[in-house]
Amino acid sequence: MYPLIDTHAHLYSEEFDDDRPEVIRRCREAGVSTVLLPNTSREYIGRLRETVSMAPDLFVPMIGLEPTDVGEDWEAQLEGLERELRTNPGYYRGVGEIGLDYYWSLEWKEQMIEAFRRQVEWAREFALPMSMHTRAAVPETVKLLREWGVEGLRGVFHSFSESEEDLEAILSLGEQFMVGINGIVTFKNSRLREVIKGHLPLTRLVVETDSPYLSPEPRRGRRNESSHIVHTVRCLTDIYEVSEADMRRQLFANSRKMFNLAPVTADP
Repeated sequence: MYPLIDTHAHLYSEEFDDDRPEVIRRCREAGVSTVLLPNTSREYIGRLRETVSMAPDLFVPMIGLEPTDVGEDWEAQLEGLERELRTNPGYYRGVGEIGLDYYWSLEWKEQMIEAFRRQVEWAREFALPMSMHTRAAVPETVKLLREWGVEGLRGVFHSFSESEEDLEAILSLGEQFMVGINGIVTFKNSRLREVIKGHLPLTRLVVETDSPYLSPEPRRGRRNESSHIVHTVRCLTDIYEVSEADMRRQLFANSRKMFNLAPVTADP
């Protein structure tokens, strides 16, 4: 079967400092060939690069300022991240995670929007995919992307858990935008299964863990890691009523297309 690609994980974070080599080993044993590592702030760049150096065949780095990290120093953050991006051409394979978060606070809303806009332009200039955080902000994110122009852009609405209307708005942006589904879909009290079934085409779906968060059933409540992605994939297989081989083949094709990943052949 085709290998699995975790399109969004934070394996460079402090939660993995005690056992990162073992996490990498379990990842490989689970059949995961690639893990995309979106950055969250300037302070994590060193950790991110060190983690990539541990398994450069496995990890794919991205660069960005997460909306929940937008604060007083947001402009200095962006300046540092942009300098890192421009002085390391080809190293970062995506812009993320970026976007809007209206769930926790609206204190820095205008700065959050401006930070998002600037990073969208990095993605356009460097022809890089985006990993977008859009908590309680899908309608405005879609509206802004339309205003700024979607030409030359592509990206994933990461950790989607919103409504049918929000999903329809995302899909209306065009096939260059996909939806990232993670362990939330396995939760017994989640409506996400009903939202995506019959509404989210398989060709617009990628899978992620968002490690160390949102561990899927039956690992819920414990630290998440990329090897746990197998549980989410099996759940999606049941939702879409396809074979696991077909699900993995489509997820692999979608992820490779979105992130310009090198081709990998399936196991015989």
